[in-house]
Amino acid sequence: MPMMHPREAQFTRENLRDTFGIGAIGVGLFVLLRWLIPISHVPSASMEPTLPQDSKILVSNVALWFAKPQRGDVVVFDSGFRAGLLDREKVQFTKRIVGLPGETIEVTSEGEVYIDGQLLPGVTASAPYAASEIADEHYFVLGDSHQGDSYDSTVLGAIAEDKIDGKVIAVVWPVRALGTVAHP
Repeated sequence: MPMMHPREAQFTRENLRDTFGIGAIGVGLFVLLRWLIPISHVPSASMEPTLPQDSKILVSNVALWFAKPQRGDVVVFDSGFRAGLLDREKVQFTKRIVGLPGETIEVTSEGEVYIDGQLLPGVTASAPYAASEIADEHYFVLGDSHQGDSYDSTVLGAIAEDKIDGKVIAVVWPVRALGTVAHP
């Protein structure tokens, strides 16, 4: 086997180090975007005008490790529906939290939302919901759009905390909606 010139060996070690460095960055970005801050899709208009139909959003799966969901948070949760090959993929919905554990919530036929008998200003729903207490570790969620049907808590009931996958932190597409998602 021919002898390598020391300069060639150094060149090989540097290339190998650079390759591993770039690979580590790639793996780090993959983990970040796949599990910690994934990009999700909002297929319906139920969150307009906050999240336009077909928008792409950044979801922080880490945000809820350190704090409980709060009223006004826009969250992504497991709807209980399944799709894909052999119905194995969970279908996620994106909605805004309006009711917290232990509160009594009611939605009138006019769409007014009451929490513990008090009108929640600026929030309306597209379907009525009989007055009921939200169970421990459950949250009542609604879509921001009031134009039509929304698969939210008026249909699904309160959402268990362990079904909430993350908190929406930003819109990344479409460009006209680019920015952070704020409380109403």
